Amino acid sequence: IIAAASSVAPTSSVVTADDNIWMGVACDAGTEKAYLEVYRSADIEQWGAPVLTVAQEGKAVAGGFFFLDPNGALQLYYTVKGDPDTIFNMACANPLASPSSWSEPVAIGAGYVSAAPVASADGRLFLPVHDSQRGPFTLSSGDGGKTWTEGAVQNVPERLFARDNNPRLYTGADGKLSMVSRA
Repeated sequence: IIAAASSVAPTSSVVTADDNIWMGVACDAGTEKAYLEVYRSADIEQWGAPVLTVAQEGKAVAGGFFFLDPNGALQLYYTVKGDPDTIFNMACANPLASPSSWSEPVAIGAGYVSAAPVASADGRLFLPVHDSQRGPFTLSSGDGGKTWTEGAVQNVPERLFARDNNPRLYTGADGKLSMVSRA
């Protein structure tokens, strides 16, 4: 057992260079009290207290996707539900340090993040996002996640009728970036 909330769901995990496992856990998911906890452990059988709790008074927090950048920094992407939903990023510049130190949250765009970013061959980051009013699209960054640009909404079947498109990105053998999305 990692977390002790009334309902929990793992969101994402990553292993850092020191063989520590970082795990994101959505707590009280699906409720207006939803929040995110981040855990770190060198032993899959032993988990201590969370090293980071992401919560916002009166708003649900969803997602919790990790990205380990080429410089070794650990990035965390999540959504604060609202009108509009807002995507935030936090970074741990040195995830090998103990205790870990995280940056303040930075709003990077409107929408709902549904997975970790994918890096293209040229180093650009692409973050899969969806919006219940518009459908799936990406946010892209050419500076390692400091600034983001919204891409075009993808024309998937019935995109406007799907409440959550849950887009995912992948890189094919030819290096081409593609998106799959629920419709």
